[in-house]
Amino acid sequence: MITVKTLHSLPNAFHFETVMKTLERVGATTVPQQNAGVRPLFEDLMTKFQREDTAYKQSQKNFKSDQIKALDEERDSYAECIRRVAEAWEKLPDARWSDPAKLIVQVYKDYQFRATEARIAESAKLMNMFQVFDDEAHTAALDTLGLQPLVGALRGANTQLRELMSDRSTEQAEYIVGELRAARLEVDEAYAKLIAYLNALLLISPTEELTQLEKVLNADIKLLEAQLAAGKRHGASSSSKGGTSDSGGTVISNEDTIHGLE
Repeated sequence: MITVKTLHSLPNAFHFETVMKTLERVGATTVPQQNAGVRPLFEDLMTKFQREDTAYKQSQKNFKSDQIKALDEERDSYAECIRRVAEAWEKLPDARWSDPAKLIVQVYKDYQFRATEARIAESAKLMNMFQVFDDEAHTAALDTLGLQPLVGALRGANTQLRELMSDRSTEQAEYIVGELRAARLEVDEAYAKLIAYLNALLLISPTEELTQLEKVLNADIKLLEAQLAAGKRHGASSSSKGGTSDSGGTVISNEDTIHGLE
């Protein structure tokens, strides 16, 4: 018998891979062509999987990514320019210029600001730095160095970037919960019907080809379950060490699991 696997709680990537592999395995045999009962079930699953394929690929896209990338580069340019100007003035022999510059440079050091780090982390650091820049001493220092316009531009770029990233997350979540959820539910139903019919054939009229198909499909399910178990172990290990699991490498903790969105 082919192992009956409930796909509902699988992360999207594993759900997609499992159904695609099943279609490939069955399609590589003559079973759909030679059996009038299998053919419509196979074709129905294929049709519904095409909807999941489209929705899954769409859900992986980075909405507003071009705008976000451009704003991130703009923000980095302003932040680095402010730093370089302050560092240059810091080296001047006259304390009237070097002391205000030291104040600004120290803010960058205190928050260990790097334009190369993750966008969310950079945004958070900048928000804290702006609070420091807004106090009386730092406002006076920025005025002395003529950097207030650049800080204003940096502040504006950071605000726009944070808003775009928030919008993108909302769009992705809405798309995943809507279109992809509906597509997956249709696929789950069609997949279950196909496997049930194949199992019935294995009972009442088994053939060598059907038996071989049973073996490879069961091997696929076994591999899937091993990968899921490995993901759970990895997640438990990360938690016990006080770390966080990497959603890119640990499928179990992947937030695109449909079950997790309910």
